[in-house]
Amino acid sequence: MLYSFNKTKILSMEYQLPPKIITSLEIENRLSPIYEHFKLYPGRLELMTGIVERRAGEINELPSTLAIKTAKKLIEKISSKNCSSNFDYKNEIDLLIYASVCRDYLEPATASKIHAALKLKAECAFFDLSNACLGVLNAILFSANLIEKNQIRSALIVSSENSAPLIEGTISYLLGRFKNGDLKKSDFKKHIASLTIGSGCFATILTSHDSNDSNDSNDSNDNDNYDNSTTGPSLHACSLLVNTAAQELCQGGGSNEQMMMETDSEALLHAGVSPASDNWNRLKKYLNWTNQTPSQFITHQVGEAHQKFLAERLEIDENKIFSSFRELGNTGSVALPITWAMAQEKNLFKENDLLALLGIGSGIGSIMFSVKY
Repeated sequence: MLYSFNKTKILSMEYQLPPKIITSLEIENRLSPIYEHFKLYPGRLELMTGIVERRAGEINELPSTLAIKTAKKLIEKISSKNCSSNFDYKNEIDLLIYASVCRDYLEPATASKIHAALKLKAECAFFDLSNACLGVLNAILFSANLIEKNQIRSALIVSSENSAPLIEGTISYLLGRFKNGDLKKSDFKKHIASLTIGSGCFATILTSHDSNDSNDSNDSNDNDNYDNSTTGPSLHACSLLVNTAAQELCQGGGSNEQMMMETDSEALLHAGVSPASDNWNRLKKYLNWTNQTPSQFITHQVGEAHQKFLAERLEIDENKIFSSFRELGNTGSVALPITWAMAQEKNLFKENDLLALLGIGSGIGSIMFSVKY
């Protein structure tokens, strides 16, 4: 499906990372008996993926803990003199969506805990939305459509992923299987992707251009004074395409204490890039764009091979892709949005720049946005 937007903007974005760093080499050292048995060399994980390290929370840390901190930090930034001092978040936020893979409980919704911590109004609806690595983009699309129809004024979207239960659970599982003598090399390969997962939290507020924002980008024509950290861009259009025939290629489950995931990485790469290529062509045609039109691309962060293959299939300039996977790994639903926030933090965008967000998630789905600064 194709969507267009005329009045929805990103008021501001915020992200936070857990302080704990786990390197790829550290993971391999813990798996050294398996590496030695299968004659694998240390450094293989980084060489295959380009991922040097990733962040991890504590094993028993609930996702809402970092989510609440990040949402509060976002609101503090919006309330400061550097952003919209006229935005009354308690009255203007009509919808809260928590869009992560990781949740506190099956019920109640993790969004309810965030709602309570922020003391949002009773009329502010809340719910959890989960769609693998596309959760945040789904939430942005859903919220933007409500804003365009004047059904809500603003929406707060929060997502928090903690990789610790998956990484620790995978290492323990592999070592246990190896100790029992029933671990095959093919079994080990199914869990490589689990060792690339990282942690992080993202929060954003979408609102209407009609909102009273004293620092709206339309108030200034001076590119040098355009503050990317506090003045958000506008959503332009979106294209969505899915291929659920490949939904079995990545499957996971578990709890906040231990998670497990099995992935056919190579098959998933090809199955994911195929609808992404079709989706990109649809979005380009709708916007009358070429592959050279966007100033920057932000993609879902999987690894180096995925990025290169995606750029080749979509025929886009890989040098225009801003990435974070080397330091953060694959952070699931927050991978693309955190990378977007990091690029904006580095002031990579100026007024009138066009940005393409290229989302892909297991299932398989692709959601792509065009964004204008």
